[in-house]
Amino acid sequence: MERFSGEAGPDGRPGFKVGKRQFDGRYTPEGSSREVWYEAKSGEYWDRLNRDPDEMLRFKSKLGEARKIATENDADFRLISENPVPQNMQDHFQKKGFEWEVVPR
Repeated sequence: MERFSGEAGPDGRPGFKVGKRQFDGRYTPEGSSREVWYEAKSGEYWDRLNRDPDEMLRFKSKLGEARKIATENDADFRLISENPVPQNMQDHFQKKGFEWEVVPR
């Protein structure tokens, strides 16, 4: 996870904020000139999300908003998960064209 580490932003939290959306971090893939802004998920996040339909809707909305903001700022957007992404979320990501990857600690 070394490429995803970074220093805290001016608000003392890791990552950075653009508009009303907080991003967990950013990096530029080797061989690319385009940054990737990302949202990171860890622990039991997916289990909690799958148990709460309202939270699931909020998450999906926030994800779309984050991608829109990244794209408007000439960056790509990706979701990075410490744990395997459940199939229902993989299906949603594929349907909506989101990129994601699993990066264990």
